[in-house]
Amino acid sequence: MGSKEFLHDLLQPGETIVFGGKRGGGKTATALSIAQHAVQGDYGHRHVEVVTNVLFGRVTGKGDPVEDYPEHVHHEDTLAGTMRRIGGIIRDHGSGNCLIIWLLDEAQNFMMADLNGSKENLALTKYLGNARKFDVCNMFLTPAINNLTPRVRCFPTGDQKSGYCSCQMMKDPDRASEITRSVDPRSITFVTSEAGAQPVPLYIQPTSWIRGIYAKGLEPGGYGYDTKSTASFSIGQNENGVPFSFERFIVATSGGLSHELPRKIERFFERWDSEGSDDPEKLPGEDYTRIRIADQCRRVRRMRGRGLTWKDIAAIEDEAVTTIQSRFYKFEEGASFESDGASTATTDETTRGRAGAYIYNPERGREAEELGSSAGGGLRCSGYRRRRRKRRAGRGTDRERGGGVPARDVPIPKKVGADVHGRRSVNSPLHRERRNGNRMRVRR
Repeated sequence: MGSKEFLHDLLQPGETIVFGGKRGGGKTATALSIAQHAVQGDYGHRHVEVVTNVLFGRVTGKGDPVEDYPEHVHHEDTLAGTMRRIGGIIRDHGSGNCLIIWLLDEAQNFMMADLNGSKENLALTKYLGNARKFDVCNMFLTPAINNLTPRVRCFPTGDQKSGYCSCQMMKDPDRASEITRSVDPRSITFVTSEAGAQPVPLYIQPTSWIRGIYAKGLEPGGYGYDTKSTASFSIGQNENGVPFSFERFIVATSGGLSHELPRKIERFFERWDSEGSDDPEKLPGEDYTRIRIADQCRRVRRMRGRGLTWKDIAAIEDEAVTTIQSRFYKFEEGASFESDGASTATTDETTRGRAGAYIYNPERGREAEELGSSAGGGLRCSGYRRRRRKRRAGRGTDRERGGGVPARDVPIPKKVGADVHGRRSVNSPLHRERRNGNRMRVRR
């Protein structure tokens, strides 16, 4: 297979290419050359757009160069701007009609291996698994490949951890100078396309984009990149100081048909742009807070349907578990644990679409424990105290009925030695307590 055929197959939506090599070794120049060849159609691609944090400039002929970018190249130095730009490109060209190359220089500053368990890295992992849906081919540049999180740098198969890396390209000018003297060693990159394979040298013909913007001989109107500027990249925030949430973005744009994706991305940023604003004119609707919560409830319902636990959902939404649950049951009509595949309520409150005072399911005891349940796997919901008082007032006390409480299953109270009404009754002549697994049976 020739180099053009190889690069045509490599530069496809969903693929991830990792560039490594010491600073000044030419990895940025090689990546930009590959991108320009792809834009020009040299590898057989129909339409290519490049989103990058690399700074470009244009020579004016009248003083210093100005920041400007070649056609089909878009500068974004935040994750928020990158995802917004990707959404706009998909909207303009249609899903599947364009290849988007995301060229991220100094990628280790965002996807560090030392922060492998961070929320952003976990969200990035979800993105890499769905990059094909966004028509994106990823190009991540770093001085040392091991600086990147394993999901980015590792191949799908091999002795190491499984990852999404399709190809590793290493820059080694010293080694390249040993195998060729006819070309610039910095034009040679060593390619590894699978775990355990020997690196193969690949020649990438230099293009016009790799010229330094301050280099001599660059004619007016010519473009070049700033070789001395350090590419920056951050999460990004809106005008109101609210940081961009990659995890929320992934959840909001998941599911549905491909043609719906541009509108999903657009709607996400419409909501995010207005978050934190106190100006009614900037809010999309009469009651923006209620709109946001309603949208959150719909996201929660989708996540519950996919099997996510409340703890996972709270982490994604960056909210407390109790807050998420309270909003969900308040704003979602007909919502219940049973309907969402969760635990089943033990009271008739379920028939009215709300969770009962206690929710118990022995098969889901662990999940209930994660939600702050009692020792018996029960979950106290909103309105618990009021409903308990009503039940107690309706049936009267044990002494008034002239007998003990009928045998039934009840959750274990928080205090060991307390009866179902919270009274200390270990020595009561009317009751005898007996532990049975994580349930308590109360008998006369």
